Amino acid sequence: MYALSDFQDSLKLSDKENKDLSTQVRTLLWHGNINEIVNFVRKKLAQEKSASKTALKKLNDYFGEHSRFQYATFRYNGLLTGSGTVESAIRRVINLRIKGTGLFWKREHAENIIFLRSLVLTGKLRNVSRKGLGIVRNMFENNIIHDLPLAA
Repeated sequence: MYALSDFQDSLKLSDKENKDLSTQVRTLLWHGNINEIVNFVRKKLAQEKSASKTALKKLNDYFGEHSRFQYATFRYNGLLTGSGTVESAIRRVINLRIKGTGLFWKREHAENIIFLRSLVLTGKLRNVSRKGLGIVRNMFENNIIHDLPLAA
């Protein structure tokens, strides 16, 4: 947790105090008590005169979207909470399939290829193609072909 480490760095704590703090925050996080984490951190920062306001801002930004931290619900439903699955998918799909040997992409073109690949793998390419052809047909029928974007 980047924001938590910034917060801990702003406090002058011993190694044991840092470990205890991490344990407390991790326990609150696993139970989904995000507001308690933020209140706990605010209280700790208020006690420290040298604590950085930037650390509190980063922490507020990090925990601002609470829906990301529903670990208790995820665990209860047997869902994964780690980033390993996503990181593995990125390695397999992006690195091995898109960044193959000798392939070089500009960012905007790579994003288009990734999007097309996702359409193919989810079986949605046919529907998207039909919709796109319908838009082009409509443009021809209404003589507004000049609005058609050119391929890059």
